[in-house]
Amino acid sequence: MKNAWFRFLLCLLCAGMQPGPARAQAYISWETFLNDFFVERMENGLSDDDYDELRERLTALHENPVDLNSCRREDLLRLPFLNEAQADSILSYRRRKRHFASLGELMYVQNLGLRERRYVSLFAFCGDTVGRKVTFKEMISRGQYDVMTQLNVPLYKVAGNKGYTQEELADNPNLIYLGNGLAHRMRYAYKFGSWLRYGVAFEKDAGEPFGSYGTYPYDFCSFYFHYRRPDGRWQVLAGDFRVLLGQGLLLGSSAFGGKLSALTTRRLVRSSFRPHTSTGEHGFFRGAAAAVRLKQRWGLMGFVSRRRLDAVTSGDTVTSFKTDGLHRTLRETTRRGNVGAWAAGTHLAYAADEWTVGVGGLFFRYDKVVFPRPRGYNRHYFRGQNGGGLSASYAFKCDGWNAYGELAADGRLHLATTHTVSYDWDDKYSFTVQGRSFSPRFASPYGHTLQEASRVSNEHALLLGATVRSIPRVELTGYADLFLFPTSTYTATGRSKGMELFLRGTYTRSERLYFMAQYKWKTKQRDIAGYDGLLQYASTHRMKLRVGYERKGLSLQASVDAAVSVSQTEAPSFGWMFSSRAVADRWRNVGLSAFGAIFFTDGYATRLYAYEPQLRFGSGFPTFAYHGFRLAAVATCKLPWHLTAGAKWGVTHYFNRVSISSGTQAIASSTKSDVALFLRFKLR
Repeated sequence: MKNAWFRFLLCLLCAGMQPGPARAQAYISWETFLNDFFVERMENGLSDDDYDELRERLTALHENPVDLNSCRREDLLRLPFLNEAQADSILSYRRRKRHFASLGELMYVQNLGLRERRYVSLFAFCGDTVGRKVTFKEMISRGQYDVMTQLNVPLYKVAGNKGYTQEELADNPNLIYLGNGLAHRMRYAYKFGSWLRYGVAFEKDAGEPFGSYGTYPYDFCSFYFHYRRPDGRWQVLAGDFRVLLGQGLLLGSSAFGGKLSALTTRRLVRSSFRPHTSTGEHGFFRGAAAAVRLKQRWGLMGFVSRRRLDAVTSGDTVTSFKTDGLHRTLRETTRRGNVGAWAAGTHLAYAADEWTVGVGGLFFRYDKVVFPRPRGYNRHYFRGQNGGGLSASYAFKCDGWNAYGELAADGRLHLATTHTVSYDWDDKYSFTVQGRSFSPRFASPYGHTLQEASRVSNEHALLLGATVRSIPRVELTGYADLFLFPTSTYTATGRSKGMELFLRGTYTRSERLYFMAQYKWKTKQRDIAGYDGLLQYASTHRMKLRVGYERKGLSLQASVDAAVSVSQTEAPSFGWMFSSRAVADRWRNVGLSAFGAIFFTDGYATRLYAYEPQLRFGSGFPTFAYHGFRLAAVATCKLPWHLTAGAKWGVTHYFNRVSISSGTQAIASSTKSDVALFLRFKLR
């Protein structure tokens, strides 16, 4: 028996010591990539849940790079910055040269610019060209085991965690949080290539109880199991997942989207589903999904879901849904999972070499009547118990032209449509036109696509964009987006309109040094305070200058941001910020990152964003408003036995505030600091 245990432990140790894929040093740091990818999305209002989901997907792709010598087209298209033409160019080069000897050969690939080559170095490597058949036994035993846990410790106390007298709590029992100020996340995941994945995740937010008030023992628990046949003929998924149908008019989880990405990637989105691997508590389904390839070009996908949603109710009527996932007070716990939601959908597609078409449908039902309290802006919101719709989508490409779009009708035949056409000319110029039209009465609670408003409804818009690479080492990108809201919105009574202009120029002096300048102007009509229906233009100008230096094991970046907010009836407000970030990864087992920013803004309207280094769980894009500074430092260390430990310290101090936030989140100080501890066990 002892010998058997000894052999078992020896095999386990040897399996953990198997080398991972050999990858060259990346041409850009991970933090720089995250900053470039997310900053524009955060300024456009990307939610925390969508940020967590996108970052988790990007991190998983980064930690499991694709082999350029054996990958398929769909593997390359999982990278958010590559479009179909660029993926095809990489595969075409591989067929001609038989294999990639190094990532440096990417400079000879047509359609691939310097920006894409730098990004690819984070997500790809050049491996062995000899392939072999993988058995199911290997899939379930020789994959990657990953256990992660993180504890966030605030070095301050919010009002919800302070002591109150019995008299105060009798008057308002929601003054106090049911749990302590610690936040904890834990996740276990198993992965073998792109064929088999399963995992579970747990989360307790700050202020939420642990093992009481209905938690089991965590407030949030998630799981998934995903199997894909190696030949790609079929796949199944059980647990928590996200779904995208067509362009997302009826059903669209957070894709790698945004107005800027519509210019730079122009990818032909296809219907798909994927596991929900983050600890975000909103925007996913719980049930089962499956897809099968029929014959050679037909594909069929379907799913069914049943989960509980948080909602504010009045009797047996839902007046609004709660999407923040927080259950800290007695009032918030009474809103946990008090509405049941059924959903089912399907999609049938035909894919040729240069084009694809598809039709899909969605049906959903709540076990309570949904009826928001009537307001001018929500009179066309979904009401009732049953809903759904049908959609038809297409994608086409030929000789530099790309076109894709979707037409959808809800259950009451109200329409929404979106179409995009782009043209690439001589690898130096690309042009994009995107048009969208959503009926004010179009009801799509699960829809999410390229849009200006928060819902796929009540919007007509035209986006014109271009990218120019004709000047050596210089890339210019810009767009103009004109939008119209036919009926009332949350901030404007009646018909309103607006415009957004964006221009960014990047000069890459060398593989190590680059400069970037960016300008963005957005203006919208909104009500004059106290005069509903009398509209004014409110505009925000945002400018950014950045210089970055990348060297093996060292990344330095400095940025200057400025914002100006103006309207016709209010005095202008201003804001500026200087921030700097340094990342040192020159040692084999230790990584260090530091961030500092000083900011002065007149208020929240001129808030600014910057990326700061982070651990695996946590927001990397804090909002900077008013007067103050922010400092943060992160250290990671690889330990024996496949362990990685990390710690983060951060402090924010305001010069012109004696307290921070309000309500139960109020901090009776001008300073708040926090510490996060991270531990990971990864066996491959």
